[in-house]
Amino acid sequence: HEPIDSKTLKITAPESLELKIRNTDIPETRTVSEGTATYVWHAENQAAVKKEEALPAWHTFNPTVFLSTSDWNSYATDVHNVLLQATRKQSATDELVKEVVSGLKQDTAKVSAIRNWLAENVRPAGPGLVSLPLSAVSAADQTLADRYGNNPDRMVLLFTLLKSAGLQPEFILSGGLSFIPEASQPLLDIPARTAFNSVLIKVDVDGETIYLDGESQYAELGASAFDKRVALNLEDGTIEKIKVAPNKTNRSRTIIEMNVGADGQAGLTQSAIVQGTAYEGFHQRYAEITPEKRRRHFLEIVSGVSQSAKAASELVADYESYPGKMEYSVVADRYAVVDGDYLYFVVPGGLGGILQYRSNERTLPLEWKRYIDQVSEYSIVLPDGYEPAILPKSFSWQAPKGAGMIEVAVEYSERANAIRMVQMVDLKPALIPAEDFPAIIEAAKQLAHPDMQTVLLKKKD
Repeated sequence: HEPIDSKTLKITAPESLELKIRNTDIPETRTVSEGTATYVWHAENQAAVKKEEALPAWHTFNPTVFLSTSDWNSYATDVHNVLLQATRKQSATDELVKEVVSGLKQDTAKVSAIRNWLAENVRPAGPGLVSLPLSAVSAADQTLADRYGNNPDRMVLLFTLLKSAGLQPEFILSGGLSFIPEASQPLLDIPARTAFNSVLIKVDVDGETIYLDGESQYAELGASAFDKRVALNLEDGTIEKIKVAPNKTNRSRTIIEMNVGADGQAGLTQSAIVQGTAYEGFHQRYAEITPEKRRRHFLEIVSGVSQSAKAASELVADYESYPGKMEYSVVADRYAVVDGDYLYFVVPGGLGGILQYRSNERTLPLEWKRYIDQVSEYSIVLPDGYEPAILPKSFSWQAPKGAGMIEVAVEYSERANAIRMVQMVDLKPALIPAEDFPAIIEAAKQLAHPDMQTVLLKKKD
């Protein structure tokens, strides 16, 4: 973020060494002398980059030189050979798997039992794949004896356990490479080892492709934090995309049912479906929480609806089945305000925080890093003798650069005297130019406006 008067990068290498180079708008020279090639990149008068929130990867909007001396096929072969070697002739691991899968017939049950045993008995610790040389990868029996290991060590042990149980696991590499093509593609075209910093296991189980990444025993088998990320297939060096089953993706769904009385009292029942990677934290929280902490936790939820709210049911947190489900009911006096012939209240929740930024102006591109897939459904039964005077507004917005949409649909049924509202957000990672930022701010203002959540009722004549 400081201006650069002058900067020079100089690399000397054997002329015979093939270098993959990608240069984005920096003067470059190459000279050869006595079998040695010298590359020089020189830049002057580079302006300072303004500090703004959610800046994308530096190389997407600044001059950059990428350089690599390898290719994905060669690298995949090297890594694959090391990992496979660490799984061979591991007698202690082979003996252990007989005990872990004893009595289990289905492959799904075997994979689940092995995954859970690893999570409960082998502690994750140590640097990742790209922080150590490949010679540091431990054999499965060694990790089993130590009862701890870093990501490659634990995945080697997991692979060996699965293989000994009669399954056909595969090693792949993935990582936190950006979902945005403009940010990730240069690191794929000019191979950067840091692009794939995690070892994963891919295995077909009862017709479903499962990706195992060292998740805990609370996770749903098949859900993965690496969903939609690119991966390196170690068997052939090709780039592929990880894709989990539709019901294992990260999607949020909430259903809110309200009954509003003429005296302002409201009854609310909220249920939420928990799936994907969110299920792991949900499962762990409610499986391990003590009764006292659970009681306090529920009190916080109730008071979050309204200060006058009281619990009308127990907190239901079903984590024994998938997807998980959380449900509770409250009753709140004076939730709605009675004012003469009018009664008004605010619908809980809303999308006011979905597009919030600290600044209303921008000079550099904006990065949307993640996928957002959420649906909230409201069913609000109104008191007899009242009809809507003002309803929350419907809203429809297409994000710039094809980055998804936000929609709010509101309708009133006179026959049922009820309001139905659906809020849907479907956004995906994108690189948003600065000139499109005002449209985002305008959409954020509309979503945060009180008229998106306020209901005003009027007594019928």
